[in-house]
Amino acid sequence: YAIDKCLDENKKELAGLTTHLNNLLDKFPSIKESALPKELENIKKRQDVLYKNNEKNKKNLSLHIEKAIKDRIIGSAKLIQQQKEKVMWCKPDDSSDKYNLEVKFSSLKDVDKFNNEYKSKLSDIDDSISTIEKLTKLNISDIVEMNNQVNKSFNQLVTEYDEVRKLLQDNINLWSQYEEISDALLNDIKELETKTKSET
Repeated sequence: YAIDKCLDENKKELAGLTTHLNNLLDKFPSIKESALPKELENIKKRQDVLYKNNEKNKKNLSLHIEKAIKDRIIGSAKLIQQQKEKVMWCKPDDSSDKYNLEVKFSSLKDVDKFNNEYKSKLSDIDDSISTIEKLTKLNISDIVEMNNQVNKSFNQLVTEYDEVRKLLQDNINLWSQYEEISDALLNDIKELETKTKSET
């Protein structure tokens, strides 16, 4: 932090002033009675207050940043879980007809949009964690673990989405083939009926 650097520089200057004053006291003992030693002592006390306030502010800022990142991770986990539930709902079952399959396939578009947009949001969280690792002395292993779980969950969502989308597409294609075969068969039967009637 820039404030730490500034405080360290002030501490060095203060140490230099103390040494200089001690040298003057050796040469001119009467300085002891002047305001200089008291002023220097007051500056040291103010320096200590600044150090304590700075440490307190750093701790509060770190905790605020930690909470903000945790909230983002928890929020991401909830959103990913909602999308996973949507993907599971879209999974075709044995009773699904073509219309039902197409509705589910259409619903998957929202999940695809979410997946594409959320990659960058998760990347932003990764960047935030990297930043606080550099800036603070916090133990962020729990944040890293939470974030790893969310990334793992997101990857599972993408995999499940791909699998369900393919399954739906395959089932819709099968229904389309069935309809084509069924229509062709009906046409053949009608032609056969017409031919039979005309011959009798």
